Amino acid sequence: NTSAEVNNVFEDLFKTYHELNPNVSIELIPTPIGGGQLEKFQSLLASGNPATIANLDPATILQFKDKFADLESEKAKYEKLTKQGAVDGALLDGKFLGVPWTAQGYGLLYNKRVIEEAIGGTFDPASVKTRNDLEALFKKIEASGKAPVMIHGADWSLGAHYLGLAYSLQSKNVDENRKFVESLKKGDIQLANNPQFSGLMDTFDLLKTYNARKNDPLVADYMKDSGDFAKGNAAFYFMGD
Repeated sequence: NTSAEVNNVFEDLFKTYHELNPNVSIELIPTPIGGGQLEKFQSLLASGNPATIANLDPATILQFKDKFADLESEKAKYEKLTKQGAVDGALLDGKFLGVPWTAQGYGLLYNKRVIEEAIGGTFDPASVKTRNDLEALFKKIEASGKAPVMIHGADWSLGAHYLGLAYSLQSKNVDENRKFVESLKKGDIQLANNPQFSGLMDTFDLLKTYNARKNDPLVADYMKDSGDFAKGNAAFYFMGD
């Protein structure tokens, strides 16, 4: 399991399944929160004793696509259990290699208490419509003695989550976003001339300026960052899952 925050959920699920099916035992292979998930999967694969079932993100499935069983015989069953298009959206080279079972989001989380103490009133997130609005809010928070924002330094947070927005922000239509990626791979599109990418990078420059970890930005201590955000040491936190 690469989503360590739900280890207990899986353990309870496996226990219940074993009670219903005493002849089947399922062992959870956990990974640490915040890192080491892919390394654990790779080490099991290299040892010749990989997990029978793995909870992985799409990028990892793409990287190791030749290692997975084709689940075509199970496809119709899961099409009935999931929302329309969920299974087709997860096909890789036309093959059904994994069961889509969850969707995880990410973005700027905010500590309501910290913000409202800084602005002296009720905070409405819809009031932040532009980068200038966000910076004005950051300045008020900074003036109150709190860090405006926390950026987690792990590569998966910066590279996969934040930069991944460059693709999803192109259009609300998934097919259009896929066309964008293909055009990018062919060299038909220059990111430097793409307004969505430029806007994303301008916002990142703003986040960097007000980052609580700006003096040591590549330190990636998931527990400390999350703990500091929860305790109110930072008003915003780019995170998810």
